[in-house]
Amino acid sequence: DELAVMAAGVRVAARVQAWLQSRAARLDAREVALRAHGTTAATWLMTELNYTHREAAKLVRSGELLERFSGIAKAAAAGEVLPPQAEAITAVLADLPDDLPAATIADGEQLMVQFAGSHNSAELRRLSSHLLECVAPDIAEEKEADRLERQHRQATRNRHLSFTPDHHGSVFIRGSLPSVDAEQFIALIDAYVTAQQGIDKLDPLT
Repeated sequence: DELAVMAAGVRVAARVQAWLQSRAARLDAREVALRAHGTTAATWLMTELNYTHREAAKLVRSGELLERFSGIAKAAAAGEVLPPQAEAITAVLADLPDDLPAATIADGEQLMVQFAGSHNSAELRRLSSHLLECVAPDIAEEKEADRLERQHRQATRNRHLSFTPDHHGSVFIRGSLPSVDAEQFIALIDAYVTAQQGIDKLDPLT
């Protein structure tokens, strides 16, 4: 019974927090504090309720994201997702491509609420790529191709290789190569090492 009361209390607190977040965002959007005191809602929270700047900004920002994603706002208001989960989910949804249809976003919201039933906030944040694969697989494939292309261009720009004698009979090798180039270089080194090992076995002086 005590555990059930605790669980119920957590859900109630989550619902209140969701209400506060949405309320803060609406006050800011309607410029209520600006008209009454000449400040933003975040500044009013700091001066009147002793919030830190970070706490006040986070409250308003979390509310803005809830207002943006009504499905998550509804789940948060019902206590179905906890505040950290809601923040993680809205961050993931905000990272989706801007040109996705509203229906696709709604599907993503529903899916993330389902995930919240078995995943904590940290795990939900890591589902960003998986979510896009579920709701828009074609776009996910295109984004992955773009990511790989950017990665390759960056690797090509950073390509370098240097050989520095240590003046004690050895040479330091240092560098960076794109993966495809590196595979070829490694194959050459491996072939050289294999050949050298064969020579060493035949040489009676080694």
